[in-house]
Amino acid sequence: MKKPICLATSLLLCLGVLCGCGNSEEEQDSGQESQPAQQQEEVSDEVTYSDNAFLQQNYPTRGTAENLNTRPLQEGEEIAIITTSMGEFRVRFFPEVAPLAVENFKSLASSGRYNNTIFFRVINNFMIQGGDTTNTGSGFDSYAGGTFADEFSEQALNLRGALCMANQGTPNTNGCQFYVVQAPQEALVSNIWTQLREKMDRVYPDAVKALYQTYGGCPWLDFSYTVFGQVYQGMETVDAIASVSTNEQDKPDTDVVIQSITFSTYTAAQDPAAASSAASAPAA
Repeated sequence: MKKPICLATSLLLCLGVLCGCGNSEEEQDSGQESQPAQQQEEVSDEVTYSDNAFLQQNYPTRGTAENLNTRPLQEGEEIAIITTSMGEFRVRFFPEVAPLAVENFKSLASSGRYNNTIFFRVINNFMIQGGDTTNTGSGFDSYAGGTFADEFSEQALNLRGALCMANQGTPNTNGCQFYVVQAPQEALVSNIWTQLREKMDRVYPDAVKALYQTYGGCPWLDFSYTVFGQVYQGMETVDAIASVSTNEQDKPDTDVVIQSITFSTYTAAQDPAAASSAASAPAA
């Protein structure tokens, strides 16, 4: 297991979970940047924030706000078609809560800087990570250069299929790298739900717990990584990428390449399978 070296604020401190917002010592030596990491094997019982403070800070509506991940697609909504060497998947965006991340992603994609980049970090039942325009795993420059601010919202969560910004382990260090949450509902239950259940029961609104129980995902990443979109079609491609063989650094043995990212508008007539809901159903 990789050794985390820092704590993310908000959710992670509240749950007492080390979620690897920093690199392992080996990654630091190689110059790689921080990346979203898997849960700790053991979850501490310590709670740093009071339950009320956590709810007030992160869930001001106590979970009753509209969830954007599962909101039905609207006619004319902008979408991106991400074509990879293993197939394509389609995403919708959340500009109402993450305008900086959406604009940055669109600018990088439209300029072709994501073309021929790889998913350099892949962990089955967790996430697939790519978007490094240098293809080294350590590139983090945004479209404008440098990094930009975090954009957290109770309406945009790390549910299965969420499109999120990776960061460098400290606040406001978003750049070019992104990840897609792949963890299905059964992985959440089997791997960590029993450890997180008591803490989530104590601090999560019922509506949010129900979303994770229904769709799966990575709740320990909420409010530490910006969620700016959602895969609404093609999760079978994401699952296939997550299932490839990898080396000790979680890099696929055979490169999985982003060949192109194109933009369109959603119409139910052209995309009927996605008309009812934007959220990806739990894997069969």
